[in-house]
Amino acid sequence: MNADSTRFRALTVFSASVMLAMAGSLAMAGDGGRESAIDYAEVIDVVPMYRQVTVEVPVRECVETTASRGQYRDRGRRNPVGGMIVGGIIGGLVGNQIGGGHGNDAATIAGTLIGAGIGTNVANRRVAADYPATTCTTRYESRTEQRDDGYRVTYEYAGKQYSTHTFKLPGQRIPVSVSVRPAF
Repeated sequence: MNADSTRFRALTVFSASVMLAMAGSLAMAGDGGRESAIDYAEVIDVVPMYRQVTVEVPVRECVETTASRGQYRDRGRRNPVGGMIVGGIIGGLVGNQIGGGHGNDAATIAGTLIGAGIGTNVANRRVAADYPATTCTTRYESRTEQRDDGYRVTYEYAGKQYSTHTFKLPGQRIPVSVSVRPAF
């Protein structure tokens, strides 16, 4: 090993030591040389906190009514041919009772045709609805509700009282972070 390489190694070790020392002092200066620990303080008072919230609540309203004119319901399955046949028979019997001679034949034919037409219309007709109908609507109503918003906790540490807001109910003690640093 020659003198130049020995000087280079010494300079490298010295430079690394200086940089480590500077990094350590910068780290201590960054937090002010502070050390912190967890301790416990006595809880003196706990007050529940609430906040007012406006919410939209759906309200369903239903009204019972009867069907108005013009609203119809079907009778079910319709048979216009059956109505035409029954109407034609009844119309023919009524027409046969009217008139005499050749007029009787014409009245029977006319009664059959008129009865068949009436029977078809009756078979196809829909019956007016006579049952109740329900109409429902949904509207929204604004309501104000009271919601939990945590607790205001008053505690004592080292003879002094402090207050904080928590979302969980504390016990008789509350953890506190205590920091210590040099006073120079």
